Amino acid sequence: MKKKLVSVLLITFIAFSISAQEKIAKRTYLYGDLKNAVNGKTLVGYGFNDPEGLQKILEIFKKDNFDVVPWNKYFMPGQKYSETEMIDKINSENIKTIIFIKSDGISSRTNNSMSSSYNSFTNSVDSYGSNSTTVTEVRLLFEFYYENFDKPVAVIKSHTDIWHDVAASQRGLSLKITKRVVKAIVKYN
Repeated sequence: MKKKLVSVLLITFIAFSISAQEKIAKRTYLYGDLKNAVNGKTLVGYGFNDPEGLQKILEIFKKDNFDVVPWNKYFMPGQKYSETEMIDKINSENIKTIIFIKSDGISSRTNNSMSSSYNSFTNSVDSYGSNSTTVTEVRLLFEFYYENFDKPVAVIKSHTDIWHDVAASQRGLSLKITKRVVKAIVKYN
C-alpha cells in the first residue's frame, strides 16, 4: 500500500512540475512570472569568472533599455559581506531587481590530432600531436529577484549547444542564451 501511495505522489509531483514550466523560446523554459520581474535599476550577477563576457551580457541588456549594473560594482569578488551590508548597499543604490545568471552545466569534448612525417635522411619517423577542448553545450539559470529579494519571482532555464560542429566557447554560447532570454523578458515584461 505504501508503495502505491509513494508512486501516486511521485507521478503527481512530476506532472505538476512539468506543467509548472512554460516554454518561452527555443530550449528556454520559464518557472514563475516574468511580468514586472525586471523593473528599475537592475543588479546582474554572473556565475563565471569572465569579466569580458559579463560586459557583453550587460550590453545585450542595455540594447533593450534595461538599466543594468554588474554585481561586482558594489560587491567585490572574494570579499565577505553581511546581509545587512548588502541590503544597505542595495537600498542606497536604489536597486529594484537582481538577476543572477548561474551555470546549470557545461559539456565539452576533447579533440586529438596527430601527424607523422618520415625523414629519409635520418631514416626516422617524427610524430606531433595536440589536444584541444571544445565546449559543446552550456546550460544557464537566470534567477529574478524583486523588491524584498528573499526568493526568486521567476527562474528561466535555458541551454544551447554547438551547431554542426562549429567550434564554440562558454562565452559564445552564454551570449547566445542571454540574447534569447532578454528577448523573452522584453516580450513578457
